[in-house]
Amino acid sequence: MRAREVRKQGVRIRVQGQPLKVLLMFLERPGEVVTREELRQRLWPDKTFVDFEHGLNSALTRLRQALADSADSPRYIETLPKQGYRFIAPVMQDRGAIRGVPPPAQVTIRSKSLPPVARRILRDAILLGLAIAVFSVFAAWRLSTRPEPPRILEQLTDDLGLSTDPAISPDGKFLAYASDRNGGHLNIWLKQISTPARGIQLTHFDADTHQPTFSPDGSRVAFRREGDGGGIYIVPAIGGDPIRIASFGRDPRFSPDGKWLAFWVNADTDRTSGFSNGVMYVMPASGGPPERVGPEISGAPVWASDSRHLLVSRTVPESVADWFVIPLNGSPVVRTGVFSVLRKQEFALEMGMTLPRPAAWSGDHVLFSAKRGDAVNIWSIRLPSQDPHAGSPAEQLTFGTGSDVNPSLADGHLVFASLTEHTAIWSLPIEPNRMKVTGKFQRITESTASEVTPDTTEDGRYVAFSSDRSRGYDVYIKDIQTGDEVALAATADPEWHPVFFRDGSRVAYTNRGANQGIYTVPVRGGPAERVGDGSGFIWSCSRDNQRLLFKKDHSSAEVRVLNLSSKTESVFLRREGMNLFQAKYSPDDRWLAVEAVRTQGDSRIYVVPLKDGSPGAIDSWIPIVDEDAWADKPRWSPDGNSLYFISQRDGFRCVWAQPLDRETKQPSGAALAVQHFHTSGLSLANVPVNFIEIDVARSNLLLTLGEFTGNIWRSRIPGHPSN
Repeated sequence: MRAREVRKQGVRIRVQGQPLKVLLMFLERPGEVVTREELRQRLWPDKTFVDFEHGLNSALTRLRQALADSADSPRYIETLPKQGYRFIAPVMQDRGAIRGVPPPAQVTIRSKSLPPVARRILRDAILLGLAIAVFSVFAAWRLSTRPEPPRILEQLTDDLGLSTDPAISPDGKFLAYASDRNGGHLNIWLKQISTPARGIQLTHFDADTHQPTFSPDGSRVAFRREGDGGGIYIVPAIGGDPIRIASFGRDPRFSPDGKWLAFWVNADTDRTSGFSNGVMYVMPASGGPPERVGPEISGAPVWASDSRHLLVSRTVPESVADWFVIPLNGSPVVRTGVFSVLRKQEFALEMGMTLPRPAAWSGDHVLFSAKRGDAVNIWSIRLPSQDPHAGSPAEQLTFGTGSDVNPSLADGHLVFASLTEHTAIWSLPIEPNRMKVTGKFQRITESTASEVTPDTTEDGRYVAFSSDRSRGYDVYIKDIQTGDEVALAATADPEWHPVFFRDGSRVAYTNRGANQGIYTVPVRGGPAERVGDGSGFIWSCSRDNQRLLFKKDHSSAEVRVLNLSSKTESVFLRREGMNLFQAKYSPDDRWLAVEAVRTQGDSRIYVVPLKDGSPGAIDSWIPIVDEDAWADKPRWSPDGNSLYFISQRDGFRCVWAQPLDRETKQPSGAALAVQHFHTSGLSLANVPVNFIEIDVARSNLLLTLGEFTGNIWRSRIPGHPSN
């Protein structure tokens, strides 16, 4: 207990915060009943405002998850109805004594006297049985303790910044990767694995260049370049001038026969709508027009060994998220069932997570990276190319505590990037009505967890956000002036996407778990109230605190309104041929800003006039950001005369602001760049689009930013088919 660590079979288990406090209290009193009131006093003193019932249930649930315990068949924590809880497992003190378990009863067995011959036969039988038992135990111990072949890890890069996206050449001798070691932008480097030298820099672009892949003969490297002039390029592996072969696309992959190059268009970066699906393309590796293949479900292509099938991922809608095989001859796609297997192994497959994507298909096994528990590691799952249906559990190949991603395999050698990820809420001082930055970024949240979707009170003092510091996402609130922080909604279910009431008295959020629905909770603490059905995203609250604008899951075409007095909902805004998101009331409730995603893939931002709380006709909608690109997250300035938003109009995910006419809300002049993010460091681009929100207060801009650092490692995988 002094070390404040929990280990299971020698492996450290992450138990922190409230679950750890609960466990320590149980260990202080093993075998005794601990009441809920005693737990409340330990976890939340009287001066702490929190929904105690939800908070305690969440802490107990997370503790049981960490211990792999069950409330129905407990091995550690027993629930005693109307009494409390009891820790029922043995507890070993430092001196070796066991607490909480009574000593075994002393039992004396008396037997009748036997004749000498019978006693000798019985003695020999007992000795033979003991010998067999001892040998069996010894043999089992030898088998269980026989070491596996060592998995020796070798660090291939040693940069202070970011080195990622490794690709190993087919002969296993060379490594291509992306690094920001020169100038802040990612560029492609090539090194010989057997030497400690960094190697040569293959590209020298002034925009991020990444996602390299070798041709089957190792003579060429294909990659993606961001920004203006971006797309898919090919460069000789020995160095030379890169040649652009496609003006769009990402994640290029050569076919095993070297004839084709596959890539895809991701919806949130190349004409994006904010979704995660995209479109797959195949083109001749020697150059030529790309041809679309398969339905709009695909991303991150991986070739089968026959060069006639592609393995791709689908992430939305959640009900059909999985890996699929696309035959290039036009036959129907095949669903693999991989996600069904991974769910049984308790992988993180919830909304908003970066879902597992295939990285390499070698023989009958597919490599991928995925989150299970609190770490992202490299895994392998059996998927025969002749019958691509998953059945066997995935096997873990790396055991890091951070993020092991982007695996590449050749000649039995696995290379991967081991990254440290920081996703937090940041504040940028601005004069919002003048669209002017007045200071430097300041980090608001300091946890090592992922903290996203910020919303702030109008005065900027309080920030509500979602955090996964307790394994699942919960809603927290922070006082910027004092630094005090408290969990407003912390149950076993994921709570998501908080929005303040306009007077700052309550926070609305959605529960996406077993008790799904729309909830509100007092900022000063108290029980949460369920006010609506379903789950999704809450966008905005009216000035009178009586209406919430929101989107339900699987219903992107419309914005709905929830009347908090009657607890009834109805369609508020709809436009044929467009999916509507991010509906935000203006400060005076006379206007509405909304993102409209057209069916062909680009998004626009409109201002809609409101009369008596109802939206005007479609011909009254005012286009604010009308472009063939991605524009998202519209936010009003405090005076209502400008609109902040995120756009990739310059090839990067940056914050812009559009001045508006004071009376008509028509655009007044050109949009202004508020804050650029043109490097791979601290950036909006390092955060999944569903996790990004921005908000504007009186003197600052709140936003979610992500930062990666890390290096490339190599390991030989024992028993892998490539070995």
